Amino acid sequence: MLTYGEYIYNNISRYTYGANNQKTDLKNAVFNGWYATASYMILGENRQYSPDEAEFGPMKMRRKGGNLEVAARISNINMNDFHDPAAYITGGKATSYSASLNWYPVRNVVIGLNYIYMNNDKYADSKGQITKGGKPLSELMPSGIDFNVFQLRTMISF
Repeated sequence: MLTYGEYIYNNISRYTYGANNQKTDLKNAVFNGWYATASYMILGENRQYSPDEAEFGPMKMRRKGGNLEVAARISNINMNDFHDPAAYITGGKATSYSASLNWYPVRNVVIGLNYIYMNNDKYADSKGQITKGGKPLSELMPSGIDFNVFQLRTMISF
């Protein structure tokens, strides 16, 4: 079994210019995000990790018919900041859940079947540019908008 993840945190100092072009400090904006991934090789060999390269190496193919892998991932990003009532930032917040079945028929080819569920808050509407009937989604859908995605993908490495 292979597991990994990352966390990102941004603390941004900011300011504005008011009357008479006077600089006024605003409260810092904070954004964060993370993901966690787990995969398990049902059939075949696990990928080997190379500490020198800080990455996983190519797939080893020791069995006829290739390797078969299941994987799951959860990720979250929050680009909203409400610390300063004078200057809210509403970039949107999203949580994504995904599951994959990947087949590696040969060393440099992967064929994957993916399912993704994406849960977006009401601010994930591209600053009001995503509309329905001329109104921003943040007005029409206060609980946000969700997506379901089914995907078949093929990747060939050279």
